[in-house]
This record gives sequence, structure tokens and C-alpha cells, in this order.
Amino acid sequence: ILDNKNIITPNYRENVADGFSDVKIKNNFFTIEQVNAGGNYTVREYTTFKYDSQKRDIFYINIQQFPPKEVLETKKKRHPIIL
Repeated sequence: ILDNKNIITPNYRENVADGFSDVKIKNNFFTIEQVNAGGNYTVREYTTFKYDSQKRDIFYINIQQFPPKEVLETKKKRHPIIL
């Protein structure tokens, strides 16, 4: 059994979003979906892994975030009170 408590962002009281949303599985891939919010922005994040049946191990593939982190960073510079 693999255990990692850092994949899903904690749900904070001030957070108007749900945090963990869903897990999608397709073939040997699975994606953890979560939604978080801060200030005026809602961020959707998708963390994808692949299960290798020959090695019997799980491999991290990538994290996709919408809007992208670069967009949020630019908006934070213009509006510093955004969380």
C-alpha cells in the first residue's frame, strides 16, 4: 500500500471550494481532481499517475492547473491581497 498525504490540498475553512473532487481512472492512468479557491479565484488541479503492472508501481506523470499558475502569479502582482 502506498501512502502520501501531500497530494490532496487540505480544505481550509475560508476556502469556498470543496478541495478533493474526484478520481478518474482510464487504462493504467488515474487522475486526482481537486478544486480550491482563494480571493476571487477558483483553481482546478489535476494530478495524474500511471500504474505500471510489470513493475507493480505507480509513477507520477504531471499536475495541470487551471487557470495556470503563471496567470495567477501575474494577477497576484497586480492585486497583492489575493490569496
